[in-house]
This record gives sequence, C-alpha cells and structure tokens, in this order.
Amino acid sequence: MPQIIQSTVNNWGLPWKKPTRESFKWKFRQKSSQSPSMELLPELATMVLSMAWLGLRQMVGLDTVTTHKSAALSLMSPAIYLATSIPAADNHTSLPSLTIRIDYRLNDPEAGLYFVFPDDEVAPQRHPHMYTHNQASFTRFWMPCIDKSQERCTWEIYCIVPASERDALSPRQRENLTTEAGEDELPMIAVCSGTLIEQSELPDPRKRLFSFLVETPVAASSILLAVGPFQQVPIESWTKKTGQPPQVPEEDSFDYLLDESEDAEPVGYSFCLPGREDEVAYTTEFLGEAAEFLENYLGTSYPFPSYQQVFMEDTFSPLSTGSGINFFSSHLLLRSDVIDQTYESRRLMCRALAMQWIVHYIPPKTWADVWLTTGLAYYITGLFLEKHFGTNEYKYRLKKDMSRVCELDVHQPPLYPVVPSDLDGLPPGPKMIDPLMLPHYHPDDTWSSLRSEFLTLKAPIVIHMLDVRMGKGVVQTVIKKILVSAMSGELPAGLSTHHFLKVARKISEKPEIKTFADQWIYASGCPRFSFQYHFNARKMVLQFKFSQQSTSKGDFGSAPKFTGSFTLRVHGPVDTVDREIHIENTQQSFEIVYNNDMVGRRARKKSLKKARSVLGAADDMADEIDIPDAGVNDGVFEWIRIDPDNEWLCVKEFEQTDYMWAQQLRKDRDVVAQLEVRISF
Repeated sequence: MPQIIQSTVNNWGLPWKKPTRESFKWKFRQKSSQSPSMELLPELATMVLSMAWLGLRQMVGLDTVTTHKSAALSLMSPAIYLATSIPAADNHTSLPSLTIRIDYRLNDPEAGLYFVFPDDEVAPQRHPHMYTHNQASFTRFWMPCIDKSQERCTWEIYCIVPASERDALSPRQRENLTTEAGEDELPMIAVCSGTLIEQSELPDPRKRLFSFLVETPVAASSILLAVGPFQQVPIESWTKKTGQPPQVPEEDSFDYLLDESEDAEPVGYSFCLPGREDEVAYTTEFLGEAAEFLENYLGTSYPFPSYQQVFMEDTFSPLSTGSGINFFSSHLLLRSDVIDQTYESRRLMCRALAMQWIVHYIPPKTWADVWLTTGLAYYITGLFLEKHFGTNEYKYRLKKDMSRVCELDVHQPPLYPVVPSDLDGLPPGPKMIDPLMLPHYHPDDTWSSLRSEFLTLKAPIVIHMLDVRMGKGVVQTVIKKILVSAMSGELPAGLSTHHFLKVARKISEKPEIKTFADQWIYASGCPRFSFQYHFNARKMVLQFKFSQQSTSKGDFGSAPKFTGSFTLRVHGPVDTVDREIHIENTQQSFEIVYNNDMVGRRARKKSLKKARSVLGAADDMADEIDIPDAGVNDGVFEWIRIDPDNEWLCVKEFEQTDYMWAQQLRKDRDVVAQLEVRISF
C-alpha cells in the first residue's frame, strides 16, 4: 500500500505556502503486504474516500495525532486523497495496493520538533538549528505515522532547508549575525537517519534540498532529523577494515555519503556547531575501540551503512538515539585538560552505539519489553567500560549502582509490569500495566526522573545476575542467537522477554531460569539479607543465621522471597575458602566447617602482632585491642566476606569486629572490599 506524507515546518521565518515538492516529504516502503507503505506520488487524478469507510484513522495514526493539541499538527484537507486506478470490489481489504497522501502543516510545535534560535539577552551569537526527539512516542507529534516500534518499513526522506544561516533567521535576528571579512555565510545542512542520496539547489536561492534513503526497515521512532550550520568531523578511529587510513572529506562537501567505495572513508562522522570541532575530535576518539568491541561481542558487523552523531545545544535530553544516528548535548563534549566527565560521556556514547543493534535493529516487541533492550544495551556497555577503564572501576560502579537500585526499588512496578486478574473487572489472567499509566516508564521519556534512573540501573544488573546464574558467557551466546534470528526474519515484531528467556533456557539447559524471572523480572523489590555468625572453636565450625525481607514488602507484585546460590568467603592467615550456600527460605541457619593448620599459640601471637601493627597499638595497650573470642578466633580466620563477587542485587547487613575490618582493609585488594570497610564505619 504505497502512501505519502507531505509536511511543511513553518518556523524558519519563511512565508508558508501550500505544500509542494519543496516541502518536507517522507517516503515509506514496507515489504509486508499487510502493512501500509508510502511512496512519492506524481500529480495524478485523485478521488476522495471517507476515512471511516477505509478505517484509516487507526491505520495511519490520525486518531493519535489529532488528539494531541500540543503537536499543533492539523490536516489541510477534510479528507484523505487516494490515487485512482482502484478496482471495484466488494471486499476492499483484498486490494493489492493503496496509495495515501496526507497534506498537513505544523506550526509552533511544542513536542517532537525543537527549534533553537539566538537569544538577544543570553546568547545573541547562538547558531540556529532544529532537531527532532522521538522518544516517548514523540514522532506522532510532528508527522502522521504508526508510532509503534513493531511497525517497521524503509524510508525516503526529502528535506527542504534554508540555504544559509542568515536565511534561517528572522529580519531582527539577522542584525546580530556577524561574519568576518572575506568569510562566507555558514551553509545549513540536514543530518538524518539513512544515507544521503542527493543534495541539490532549488530555484529559490534561499532553500536547499537533501534526500535520504533508509534501506533497513526501522520504526518511525528511529527516524531522527537535525538541521543547522553543522561542521563535520570524521571519526578517524573507526574505519572500514581495509588497512588504509581514512580520507578526510573537503569542507562543505557531502560526497562522503555518496561514495560507495569501502577503501576511503570512515564508518562514522560527527557533526557539531562551529567552533567545537577540536572538542568533538577528542571526545569521540575512543569510538573505534568501542565499535570493534561491540562487533566482536555481538558477532556481527554494524547493522547500518553509516553512523552519524550530532552535538547540539539546549537539547531535550542528553541523548536521543535513532537508526544510524544519535543526538547528544554539547555538554558531553570533553577537553584534554578535563577528566571529570570522561566516564559519563563515554558511557552515554557507547550505550547509544550499542542501541543501534539492540534497540533500532532489534526493537522491543511491546512497551513492557523496554526493560530488556535497555538492560542489554547497558550491560554490553558496562562490559566495554570494564575493558576500557579497568576491572576495579567496573566493580566499583557496579557496587554503587546496586546500592542505588536498592534505595529506589520501593513502591516501584516490576521490570515487566503486570496487574492482578480481578482489577477493575478485567478477565482472568495477569494483564500488563498500561505504560501510559506509569509516569516516565521509558528511561528516555524523562531522563532525569527516578523511574528512568531505576530502569537504567536495575535492568543491566538483572542481566548481569542472569549471566552469573546461567554461566559466564551464556548471555553473549543468547544475544548472538537472537541477532541471527533477526537477520533471518524470525523476529518481525521485535524482541520479547518471553522469547529471550526461552532461548536462554534452551542454551543454558537450566530450568531454574523461570524462578529467577519470577523473582527479578515479573516481581518488584530487592532482598535485604542479614547475616550473623558465631565461631565454635571446639568443633571448628562457623555458624551463620540468615534472614531476608524485600525492600517492597507489602506492595502488590513484590517477590515474597528470593532464592539461589550465595557465596561466603572466609579469609584465613594462609588461605581463602569459598563456601556456596543455597538460600531457599526467609530464615535459615548454615554451618561451615573450617579447618586450618595454623591453629595454635604461634598463630595467635602472629595475629596479635598484626593487629597491633594495623591499629597502631603499643605493647602496653594489647589488652585494649578488641579481639573476638579473646583470641582472634584462635588464628583460624581473619575476616569474612558476604557475596564477594557482587552476584546478588541486595542489601547486605553483616557485622564483624574492628580487627577483622582492619584486616580486610589492609590485605584485601579488591576495591569492593575496601568500599565495604568504608561503609561499615
């Protein structure tokens, strides 16, 4: 069913006219004969048909568009015009093709499409630019579409933009525009999802045409567009694997996107406003390493022909992701003399790159599956950051994130939200909570909200825990299997939580994954574990008492208990022993038999000497040193650690003597062990 949408954005200070070929135009094609597709129409004879007769309000999303007044989007005609040559038939659903053309105008949009202009008081020299933001289903605010991640198609996009920066300003704003002698005015360019296939001048010298083609079927929310006086900076560290150095394109030339040679150009390009080129080059120099890591981990090459990222001022959020393109706030740009923001900037850019595979090439099947694509993207990003910044940095961040999630997971819906079967007269069986009922359900809706922070932190930690439960590296195998299925067309509707867990159970051959999902994905809350120990010197046994409760205890959907294997690590004067216990109930008792050849008076004297050294105690103060059981456990062990490898998302309450904490701080080089000591005091 070929369709066309024409639109004109009237916010550049240019007089608005009836949409023609010089307007913004989007061309869609979709292979499935059951879903609508769009193509540019020639001037053909048309016939008017009723929208109700065709059932088009739901099909093209008009019901959604017209109900959002903030979008300022209105149809220019009382009906939709359809191409002729429609054969007569009683069953109109059997028509082989149908072309729909929608003419509309967009004035002063309040969402989805954003304009940035100079401010006479704050920033009179600011460069004018425009960009779209499609998260939170904002695409419907600036063009009629089926704004669902499951509805994917190919696109052809035609953009008519002002030819220069001066043409984009109003007469009053042009007075503040200054250019140095002999310097030409900055040209306005369009950067969009897909590949640039044409740029040309128009009869009107104040306008310029850019044409883009998206050959990989993607959803409407994956289409991003930005217009401004951008400067292009090649990502020189990310080139096609030919062994030849990249060639930097000439200034104001876009032939790099037209060249089909695989031997000349980098894969990725950055765009920024004038004057920020050096910062962009420094900030993005690591992307080649990130792209290589992602391709090796996922077992497949970058899924789109090219990669573009645009840095702009006053963006709606620090990050917006699209098909083959990402938008970033200019606040993420780094300088070589500032290192404080390096981790956060690189984390966001690597996450945006990972989402090209997980979110835009393989979208979530439903809104409830957003946690899965978010978690996978952040989890893979964390693995790269571990390689890039080191293991200690990764462990430290993981521990801090776990602590934060336990603070946030109070009265929160589950990652995959459900409601009881008897709520408001619903039919039997669990039902998904309407995402529109949950404020800030998608982490990119309002990036600074607590719900956004909660999802972006808990989702990757749950994936991390699942990888530990199934066996190290199994999650990677599952992701590779899913990517192969997507490339073969087996996931036309996207990735669902059910399919992911099904593949995980099949590969790992561990049926307990279902129990894990019931506790961590389909239920809310985090466990609060409390451990108390007593050392029986006569039997050489460590006796533990354990209890647990949920941080969301009493809330609907909270897990009644959490089960699984748990590690206790006992550090002795000579060796370290790990004991694995299995948590099944809310209260349990455990015994660990600990044998050590160093038991005796000599070990006691050695332990006392070390205690004095750590605490800085003199010989005459030895009696004041706090030694458990009046003998440092008779030299059997020095300190105990609970879940030392952070395999559980939980709050751990455990007390040991000051001497044992001091030994842990002095001898254990693990950064998490040292952090635990600091927290204990």
